[in-house]
Amino acid sequence: MLWIKLPLRTGQNWTKLQVQASSETTNIFIKSSLILLDRSSDWCIMTSYVRGRHRGYTEIYLLYTMQGRAKRSYVLKDTPPKGYDPKLSPKELQTQISYLGIKKANTKIWQLFLLGILAGLYISIGGHAFLVALEQGMGKIIAGAVFSVGLVLVVIAGAELFTGNIMMIVGAISTFFPIRKMLKNWTVVYLGNFVGAFLFAFLIFKSGLLGTHLDINKLGQLAIKISADKLNLSFTECFIRGIFCNMLVILAIIMAYFSKDIISKIFCCILPIMVFVASGFEHCVANMYLIPIGLFVKGVPFYKQYIIFQNLIPVTLGNIAGGLFILVIHPNRIRQLIALFSHKPSSRTNTK
Repeated sequence: MLWIKLPLRTGQNWTKLQVQASSETTNIFIKSSLILLDRSSDWCIMTSYVRGRHRGYTEIYLLYTMQGRAKRSYVLKDTPPKGYDPKLSPKELQTQISYLGIKKANTKIWQLFLLGILAGLYISIGGHAFLVALEQGMGKIIAGAVFSVGLVLVVIAGAELFTGNIMMIVGAISTFFPIRKMLKNWTVVYLGNFVGAFLFAFLIFKSGLLGTHLDINKLGQLAIKISADKLNLSFTECFIRGIFCNMLVILAIIMAYFSKDIISKIFCCILPIMVFVASGFEHCVANMYLIPIGLFVKGVPFYKQYIIFQNLIPVTLGNIAGGLFILVIHPNRIRQLIALFSHKPSSRTNTK
């Protein structure tokens, strides 16, 4: 993969790059029309990879503000695709993940928080559908399938999910952005997820769908049972189940990014999520809804809801460990880590 850094020109709103298959001193030439924007500085980070020889000219126009922050990009390809490919190539996927990581790392805190609330809401909707499916006797397989609607909404409609944002470690290892920005994203998004899920649990309880303290229906009894079962798990059990859970969540998101059309993205989300739910693994954001809703129905007041953290803390740590494992175990990530800790410039070629 070829990496080029282009300094922006002060006072210009437009930068025009003329691209061809060779290189000269007066221009910048690459062999692709893919681009990454780092909005945190006055540098435009460009990536490209070779699909063929001498594809001819491609023009790329980038629109910037006076502060050097990219607002919009236009990519004009020189040749139309020969046929429809429903998936991205591995290198295109790496470009996609890196771009999203840079975007997430530079998103404003209040935007991250609101998008985090949305993700908590989406996952809670899936969690409630999961309870309904189990109460109707549909089994864990069907319940897991309907639970996946939460991740589908996150991926398709757009939101910030803590367990999915573990993927930012790829960009941090590749030095696209500092680790502190990744940690800031994780913290703000986690809080947003908690607020969205907890608020949704409270509103569902107040809606009467699970009954009242004096008249709890079957759905409410099931919510109490699931909440109690999760709180009775030991630290080790929660941690290990959290590891396997987020391995599947990360794989679902990677496969969804691989896909180009919405139907493929939906199926890529459903299958891994169905497996983790049916297997009994633990997801911290899902538990932000499933545990409080049972406690609300049981009559536990707000000030005693802190007991949910005896489950959330080990599950969250397990989710982080599982996500990091499935991402870092790739040989290229290991090579980048070795280069990073040995204070050598990491190679950005042939990335996953």
